[in-house]
Amino acid sequence: MDDFLARVPEHVLVVLDEAYFEYVDTDDYPESLRYVREGRKNVMVLRTFSKVYGIAGLRLGFGVADPELLAPLLACAESFPVSRLAQVAGEAALEDAEFVRQSVEMNRFGREYLYCEFQRLGLFYLRSHGNFVLVRVGPGAPAVVEG
Repeated sequence: MDDFLARVPEHVLVVLDEAYFEYVDTDDYPESLRYVREGRKNVMVLRTFSKVYGIAGLRLGFGVADPELLAPLLACAESFPVSRLAQVAGEAALEDAEFVRQSVEMNRFGREYLYCEFQRLGLFYLRSHGNFVLVRVGPGAPAVVEG
């Protein structure tokens, strides 16, 4: 990510959609919020409460960026802003680290279970960090397993 951002001109906006951030289970995943903290004025990080927090129905998320970058967005607020109930739910979700830990653990357990079953069935699949797995099924699906 450092190399990529070093090549992006300052006038080009880089939006990092991190809807599945909490599920990522690898040490080499970049800590993108540091770019905003370091003063990169052209980086915006987006996250959601729809995945690991389990409150998709509220359609709640947030963006982190330099205040100057966010100012135009705040100037054109939606007709129907986020409800107070959704805001309270988001605040409570951010404070519930145990729920996030359990969600991540159960997601990892579920993925591993699926991987074993796909291997047993001889199905091709791609490992994932999210709460989903790509698997090929059907008459023409190759019986190749990535493991």
